Amino acid sequence: MADTVQAGSVVGVFTTDSELRIKVWDNALARFTGVSADNARGKLIQELFTEIETRGLHKKLENVLRDGTVEVLAPAFHRYLIPCPPQTPSTRFDTMLQRTTIVPVVENDAIVGVLVTIEDVTTRVERERELNELLNSNDAETRLRATEALAQSTEVKTNLDY
Repeated sequence: MADTVQAGSVVGVFTTDSELRIKVWDNALARFTGVSADNARGKLIQELFTEIETRGLHKKLENVLRDGTVEVLAPAFHRYLIPCPPQTPSTRFDTMLQRTTIVPVVENDAIVGVLVTIEDVTTRVERERELNELLNSNDAETRLRATEALAQSTEVKTNLDY
């Protein structure tokens, strides 16, 4: 299975059945975690990554199964769903910061599992923190350089929107 690309970053995807047993485990997740698709398929997600249960995140998965709602795990609150190193080495984070979306998989009006996307946002968060520190510097020249860098990154995003 090819990697999913979202706004310039790789997104890992997995699906489960109604018992949270892994059905699909893509190449990106295999690379992120070091767990091959063959080793992941058929296992309960909370057995493969016990931290999901000990941190109470299995409840988010169960809510989606039970209620058919969508859950989003933000890196500011949850940091990650599945512990793994960032794709790009980080000076601030030893575990990948993840933006995770959990949606129900529906067949014939019944929820039969979940689909989970995991995006590594470590580099973006690290860059935001660096810019914040520079913007709060006592040195006017440092603040100016940070403002210019921020303006350039915003310009690039704006140009990509067209």
